[in-house]
Amino acid sequence: MNLPSGEQAARALHDAYLAATGYQLTLNSGRLMDWARLHTAGVTPDDVRLVVHYLKREIAREKRNPGALKLSNITVLERFEEDRELARQACRKARTGTAPPVRSVPAGERAGLDDIASLKAALR
Repeated sequence: MNLPSGEQAARALHDAYLAATGYQLTLNSGRLMDWARLHTAGVTPDDVRLVVHYLKREIAREKRNPGALKLSNITVLERFEEDRELARQACRKARTGTAPPVRSVPAGERAGLDDIASLKAALR
């Protein structure tokens, strides 16, 4: 079936959403229009996946309500743009994050840790 490129792009956004959420939702004309608006604003399937994964992490941390993943929330351009920016910031923060400072281990503790490591090696 030959679809106009805007409709194909809207379907690709919907498919990305379904794959990322695991939901099974039909793509009716209203939803197609919502996705087409996002496509027109420059949203890509990668953006949809990024936002969904970000929201899932935030829901797991109990920082967001599970309703944030509802299609009717995702397809509101202003909300999507805000969540996409938050997701991008979280990714940048994770990439530039530093390792926690290394604590020096006193000699007495080091000997105990060496003993534990030896026992583990002997059990293998």
